[in-house]
Amino acid sequence: MTSKKLHKEPAKILIVDDDNDVLNALKSELEEKGFSVRTVSEALKALEIIYDEKFDIVISDIRMPDMSGIEFLAKVKEILPKSQQLMLTAYADEDAINVAHLNNIYRFTKPWNEQLSYVIHEMTIKHDLHKMIDKLLVENEKLKRCSL
Repeated sequence: MTSKKLHKEPAKILIVDDDNDVLNALKSELEEKGFSVRTVSEALKALEIIYDEKFDIVISDIRMPDMSGIEFLAKVKEILPKSQQLMLTAYADEDAINVAHLNNIYRFTKPWNEQLSYVIHEMTIKHDLHKMIDKLLVENEKLKRCSL
């Protein structure tokens, strides 16, 4: 894929990983594709941030010292129910695979490949569709009130 921007209005992405090399590499790759990216090395700090900032996509490592990625993404879903989640893992953890499948969380292994950009682009499209549906529902309600 070229460095062509994938998304008209940049999706806001939060990446949480205790490995700064992963944070820097993924941030660089995604910003090159036109996404707005914020990185955090601690899950607890990331939770504080998402109370103040809304993100379209949250990417998390599974194994982190302060909180597991599974627990972190569950809390993210409570705070940002319309966000898309993606877990990165260097391990073939069967529990993580099952949790990802049950909770509709995308899963990628480290090291990632070019397909990750395509998946994130797909996630932004899905998120945008949900936003459009919400706007249409609001407009529909307005029209119903006007016609009464």
